[in-house]
Amino acid sequence: MPTLLTTTIPDEYIGESAVVLFIGLHRFDIQLRFTVFGELLQYDCPALELPVAALKLSYDAKIYTIIIAEIDYLPFRLLQMAFGKQKKYAASNPWKPVMEKLREMKKGKNLLTLNLKPEHPIVKEFIENGLLSEQRENILSIYYRIYAYTIGNEQYRIEHINGLGNKNNPIAFELILRAVADSNEKISNRAIQILGYWGDIRATQVLLEVLQSSHQEKCIEAAKSLGILNNPESVEPLLSLLHHPSPEVKGYAALALFNLGDDRAVQPMISLLSHPSSPIFSVAFNLIDYKSDMRFVEPMIAVLENNEFRGRHHYLAGYLGRLGDSRAVPALIACINQPSLQLRLNAIYSLGIIGDSRSINPLVIALNDPEKQVALRAANALAKLGDDRVIEPLIAALNENREIDCSKAAESLGNLGDIRAVEPLIAALKHPFVSTRLKAIEALGSIKDVRAIPHLIRLIEERQDTSMVFSAKKSMINIGKPAIEPLLKALKHENGEVRRAYADILYSLGDICTVEQLLNVMNDSHFMVCYHLVNAVSKHGEHAILPLISVMMNPKHKAKAYAAAALGYLKDDRAVEPLIEMLKDKDKDVRQFAAQSLGIIADNKAFEPLLGLLKDDNFEVRRRTVSALGHLGDKRAIPYLLKALKSKDKILCRRAIQAFESIGDTNVADFLVPYLKDKNNLVFQQAALTLGRFKDARALKNLIIMVKYNYLFEENAVTVLSEMGEVAVPTLIEELNSSYYQMRIHAAQILGKTGDKRAIPHLEKRLEIETITSCKKAMLEALEKLTANKGKVQSRS
Repeated sequence: MPTLLTTTIPDEYIGESAVVLFIGLHRFDIQLRFTVFGELLQYDCPALELPVAALKLSYDAKIYTIIIAEIDYLPFRLLQMAFGKQKKYAASNPWKPVMEKLREMKKGKNLLTLNLKPEHPIVKEFIENGLLSEQRENILSIYYRIYAYTIGNEQYRIEHINGLGNKNNPIAFELILRAVADSNEKISNRAIQILGYWGDIRATQVLLEVLQSSHQEKCIEAAKSLGILNNPESVEPLLSLLHHPSPEVKGYAALALFNLGDDRAVQPMISLLSHPSSPIFSVAFNLIDYKSDMRFVEPMIAVLENNEFRGRHHYLAGYLGRLGDSRAVPALIACINQPSLQLRLNAIYSLGIIGDSRSINPLVIALNDPEKQVALRAANALAKLGDDRVIEPLIAALNENREIDCSKAAESLGNLGDIRAVEPLIAALKHPFVSTRLKAIEALGSIKDVRAIPHLIRLIEERQDTSMVFSAKKSMINIGKPAIEPLLKALKHENGEVRRAYADILYSLGDICTVEQLLNVMNDSHFMVCYHLVNAVSKHGEHAILPLISVMMNPKHKAKAYAAAALGYLKDDRAVEPLIEMLKDKDKDVRQFAAQSLGIIADNKAFEPLLGLLKDDNFEVRRRTVSALGHLGDKRAIPYLLKALKSKDKILCRRAIQAFESIGDTNVADFLVPYLKDKNNLVFQQAALTLGRFKDARALKNLIIMVKYNYLFEENAVTVLSEMGEVAVPTLIEELNSSYYQMRIHAAQILGKTGDKRAIPHLEKRLEIETITSCKKAMLEALEKLTANKGKVQSRS
């Protein structure tokens, strides 16, 4: 029986179970011995104890491959049963007895909290870091991918090599390297592609070898990947390929060099604009387009003026417009008279973007083009240039049969802002094309004519399309003050959701509406109407204080709770006493928002009254009270917060930790440390963030876990690690050698920000062995900041 692990775990946490596997026509009885953690200690299968040579003679290649894969995957299958998705092992299948034995040994216990010492490195990682199920599953899934790839048919292997590529996991790196030589061309080419975007420069040599391949497609894929990999070592071999007999290989080598930022690729790239292969031209064009490189303006104009490659002129015409360079205007004007429809359309569109006055007369002439699309495109371009001679053609275009023409005409009419278009645009609100209706709504908002208001109100009331309601609201806001009276009248509508939409508009217009106007309609039965209108009143600043206090103190007013909330954000001392009085209100919402507002205003007169709410019957009132005490910053709250910290309500517990952070008394740190091991995900993360902001080194492990395993507050953890300064430096230096490349990137970036010179030798040492290009980049940038000697650092790469 092969022994894989030894352990000190007590016998009651060690179990045995048998599994019967049928592989092809062969039966394999395997006896397993394992721990409660799913650690495989031993396995026994006499049929597999033959030497490798004998196994290969005993079974055909396919069966042999599956046998080896099953044995290799055995330890990880058990870990999946213990920590991963267990359902697939609970059904009636060969692994059911093993799953049942694991459950019996576990006996309802949480594996992460068992007082046992695991031996398997993955289990140690789970236990020591207290990883949640999602993080555990992410770690384990790569092993299943490798297993599935190994035993699968060709289609299955193609599917799983894509999955392995997406994982970017170093465990799969060797497999991907081997797959480059796979007999299946799709798998081989996919492996070559993966090695490029993984960014691991260890792949460079393999890819350079593929460059010498007589197989043209593999050579091209290798060139592409070397361009992405960004390893300077590949520059010279790629330069030599510029003399390759194959125009395609030569072209992709130029593309790779350009992607690597080598200036020697510019001239070859220019020649690719006239390359006879359309696919190579397309790739070159897209790369130039992506980089928006102005060095290609003149060459592109030259190709545009050359009649030899007319089939690609429309691409160049569109690109020159996106660059917005006026040097292209004469060439683009010349394109308006070319026979190619797409070229004329793109040239006109680009002229509209560039906005050069030289194009006005040619565009006016194009209004008479026999092709309607060209004429309409010219009208839209002239509209961008502010020429109102296109009003009538654009109005006529609202009735065209092509959706894009109608929609673009409506958009252009809005851009021109001419009131002659109002009635036609109102008529277009019933257009058969949804996109045209939307553009007509937006255009009416741009023109700001009051005739549109009743029609926009009707659209909101009909609520037939969410996107049109949203656009109608936006246009009403654009119209502004003339829309207020109609909206106030419309707030009598019987449908609460309709009133909510109107109130939302009034909120956006809140500083235009008078306080009196808003107060007259505020007492609404729909809670969101109250919310929006209270916030609208708040926009009046100090003039809103007394009216909102009056609403809050009115026991029958439906907006009183929202008034209490709004008073906090206005931060006016006149609200303190009334808010304190409201802490005794029978309405729980009023109490919780009053407590919240007192915390925001942070007047110490509220301290004693707030203490009374810590025993409130409502959980949300208690939570907001704890937060408010934190915002007050009064250290007298600490004993009460320590009591809240012990609550079974984990949200209250988390709020208490946040409150300690707000108070800023680091003497409470010892009370927070136990919560670094809390079972609740949010509690332990908040404890780590708070202790980190206290610059307490005991939080470092948790913060690193949050970053390394993509926890909910990963970004916050990175920020806090940056704020911790020299306290975090030793730990971050260690993480420069983390197996997680993202952690190495973060560690380097943070060390660069700290300015701590202790990191320099460690960054230099790691840089010598680092293989991931994104990590190398982060380390170089960190060294540049720490040494203030850019040239010196760059020479090390």
